[in-house]
Amino acid sequence: MTAPGFNELIDTADPGWAKSPETAAAELLDLDRPFDGPIEIYLHQETKRDEAVVTVTLTRLGDDSIQAMRYRVVFARGDDGRYRFVSVVYTTRCHSGRGHRSFKTGPCS
Repeated sequence: MTAPGFNELIDTADPGWAKSPETAAAELLDLDRPFDGPIEIYLHQETKRDEAVVTVTLTRLGDDSIQAMRYRVVFARGDDGRYRFVSVVYTTRCHSGRGHRSFKTGPCS
């Protein structure tokens, strides 16, 4: 997954949400959009000196194949204190009988 224009938006608009890795991840992943079910969102943040890793796990998706989705988003903190996108890894965990039961990059059936 890429994020074209995300860092440019941060550079030009100076949004307040870019000063927190968790809110930057929520913006990047558009977590306030409507979903197909009563989802649950879990955030976990690990911050080191100039890097933050935010793991976002979404469950109760209302999908018959995918039990949960996980995004591991890496941000770098600039001298201005704003976090910019570096990379993201998207994985899924399948429902029983629909594929892999641990978080992996392969599709569910």
